[in-house]
Amino acid sequence: MGKLTKKIYKGIDYIELKDLTPAQSIALKAVLKRNQIIHIQVDGEIKRDCVQYHHYEEWYKSTETVFSGSRAQVPAVTRSTQDIPKVALGT
Repeated sequence: MGKLTKKIYKGIDYIELKDLTPAQSIALKAVLKRNQIIHIQVDGEIKRDCVQYHHYEEWYKSTETVFSGSRAQVPAVTRSTQDIPKVALGT
């Protein structure tokens, strides 16, 4: 999933967590302070779980290679057979 486009209401640039993938939403919530998740009233409806765009953008830049969908940018985790301890089993 690519970067979200910001929404603007009365000069507030924001995104809604519901617009992220579940993995992205969990990851972003994990680094935010509680007061950085805000509620915005738009046309009489309260939108919960919003984040100011600059907080989202900062987080996105730091995790871009993980969530960009490009496997080439994410380092592969490899283990050689030398890393696996050998265990002698009794016969």
